[in-house]
This record gives sequence, structure tokens and C-alpha cells, in this order.
Amino acid sequence: MTSCAMFLCKLNSQEATLAMDIETIRPIVDRVLRERLLSMGYESSEVAEDFDHDGDPVLTIRVHYAKVGDTVDPTPTFSVVRHLREALETVGERRFPHLRHLFPEDQELKVA
Repeated sequence: MTSCAMFLCKLNSQEATLAMDIETIRPIVDRVLRERLLSMGYESSEVAEDFDHDGDPVLTIRVHYAKVGDTVDPTPTFSVVRHLREALETVGERRFPHLRHLFPEDQELKVA
């Protein structure tokens, strides 16, 4: 097998891994977000397939929150992408998760 053919086989294998079913991904995303963000009012998430500005396949995750108290500290959101990536990679999902955090309009966020 030529090196070009081996590269294409490897590339096709990676693409197959990238094309994991959204229905398989959703419960993993929900579990990680609940574990990490429940104290901040995490309610639900929407997961969709998308492409970034370079045309690479990504996961777009809209994270919905309920209002919790007067002020919420957003610090737990800083590391949630790392935890999502680790959980998704254990099942072979390699697309990068892009998160959009959607808090209620009247929810105050703590600022440094």
C-alpha cells in the first residue's frame, strides 16, 4: 500500500470516528454538564453538528440555565470543555465542542 493510500485510509477512519451519531453524544454531554454545572442552574442542552470557520466539523452545544439566586459565579464553565472532550473521546468522538451559555436575562454573573 502506498503512503498516500495509507494516509487516505487513516483519514477515512478518522472521519468515520468524527461522524458519531448525535443521539449517542447527547446523553454524554448532558451527564458532564449536569455534573459540572448543576449548581449554576443547568437545565438542558442542545447538541448540533456544525463546521467552524476553517470548515472543520465541530459540535455546537447550547447550554440553558435557570435563574439561581442573585449572582452566579461562572468559574465552573471555564473547564467544562476539557471535561466534555475527555468524556466524548472515550467513545471515539473527536469533534471539538463549542459551547454557548444561555443564562436568563435577569441572572447576574459574578465578575472579577
